[in-house]
Amino acid sequence: MADRVVRYVPSPTLKEFHASNAFVRGVRGPIGSGKSVGCCWEIWSRAQEQRPDVDGVRHSRCLVTRNTYGELTSTTLKTWLDWYPMTRMRWDAPITGTVDINLPDGTRLELEVIFLAVDRPADVKKLKSLDLTWIWLNEVSELAKAVFDMAVGRIARYPRKQEGGATYPFLSMDTNPPDDD
Repeated sequence: MADRVVRYVPSPTLKEFHASNAFVRGVRGPIGSGKSVGCCWEIWSRAQEQRPDVDGVRHSRCLVTRNTYGELTSTTLKTWLDWYPMTRMRWDAPITGTVDINLPDGTRLELEVIFLAVDRPADVKKLKSLDLTWIWLNEVSELAKAVFDMAVGRIARYPRKQEGGATYPFLSMDTNPPDDD
C-alpha cells in the first residue's frame, strides 16, 4: 500500500493559532471551519518539535477531552484517526492511542494521546495525577469550568525534565460561536 500524503492548509485564524506559543490558547469558528483538524495538527506538529531525550526519542503525552463519550468517539476521535491512521489504539478505559515512528532527522517520535470524556463536574477527578505535555479541550463551551481549572495544573508534567521536559507546554481549546439568541 502506498504511503498516504497528507496536506494541511490552515485558515488565517489557524495560522495565527499555530504561530502562538501561549500556554493557554483557543480558536472559535463556525461549524466546518477546521478547528478540530487544526487542534489535531497542533498536537502532531508540536510532538515533532519536542526536545529529544539522550536516546533521540521525542516523548509527549496529550489529553483530548470532550464532554460526552458519544461525542468523543463519534467526532473528536474520528477526526484524529482520519488524519493519523497510523495511531495504534487501545479501546479500554481510557481510550489511548500511540504513535511510534522514526522521523526524517534520525530521532523517534513517541506520542501518547489519551481520549477522555468529562461530561459532569464530578468527572474532573479523572484528570488528577495525569502527567501530560499538552491538553486539548474540544468544544470547550460544553465543558465545566472545573475541567479547565484542573487541566491547567496537569500540563508540562511529562516528559520529566531529565528526559528533556515539555518543550512547548500548552492547553488548547476550540469551540463554535454562541447562539445569536
